[in-house]
Amino acid sequence: MHYASSRTMDITPEGLFQRLVVEGNGHYCFGLSTLFMEMIRGLGYRAYPGAGRINAQLAPNLPPIFVPFRHMVIFVQPKDGNETYLTDACGGGSCITNPILLANGQTVMGTSPTETHTLVRSAHPKSSLGNALTYDPPFKSSPRGPNASVEWHLIIRHKKPSGDLSERVCYSFLEDEFFQTDFDSANVSVYSEERGYFVNNLICSKCFWLSADEMEMLAESGPKRNGGNASKKITNASVPLTHRYMGRLGMEGNTVRRHVGPRSEIIRTMKTEMDRIEALRDIFGVDIPPQDICFMKDRVPALDR
Repeated sequence: MHYASSRTMDITPEGLFQRLVVEGNGHYCFGLSTLFMEMIRGLGYRAYPGAGRINAQLAPNLPPIFVPFRHMVIFVQPKDGNETYLTDACGGGSCITNPILLANGQTVMGTSPTETHTLVRSAHPKSSLGNALTYDPPFKSSPRGPNASVEWHLIIRHKKPSGDLSERVCYSFLEDEFFQTDFDSANVSVYSEERGYFVNNLICSKCFWLSADEMEMLAESGPKRNGGNASKKITNASVPLTHRYMGRLGMEGNTVRRHVGPRSEIIRTMKTEMDRIEALRDIFGVDIPPQDICFMKDRVPALDR
């Protein structure tokens, strides 16, 4: 949105198809999850959108600070069952990469064995309907009091290079179904709020499959994807996609980092807007016409002053 004259983000189905499918560009949660949901529905699954509150407390092991409903999640039910799963096509740099059964304590692996996601039934920490939540890591909380308003917390745990674990609430969400008009309203605040995260930052994130050597390095670090066997020699040819690990590429500000398990390295630093649109094209596959740099002028994330 920083390189567009409108400085807005379209989340209509027609606009999303043009932006994501035809043009191959990116979006935040409202766009990516809407496209993902329609693809799932096209395959015959029941799917509906829900809304969540992102935790603005970035430091691990501290009580969450929830912002308003500005995140979109997708609930999916298999064709021949009534189980409900949480999915998310865009939950930030630590987005879930496997569906999670909507049940208290359910845990799945993230991009690699050094990352896990867990669902916990809880309540908003400021709820007036009872003593709703006591923060006591590791997260084992559940709503208390007969009138407590129940919501879900998605907990992410990372294994650090030191071997220690960090954990934080990624976001909270309700089981209610939300609709296009709800997200249209929330979307305006995302792209226009003066203190908003996306207004004041330029970010891009992309997952990639790890090489056989990188998977071998991480194989002994934690739980294996779908029961994979770490004792056998890993090769790309022998491992199906459902068992492979992923890494993440992340651009924020003027740097691009490559994340593999608990390790992170800077792979590019940008000094100018031209440097940045070249990185967006070369690393993330997002092609910004050079003449559109002018729309970044006077924006908070601008590199050229």
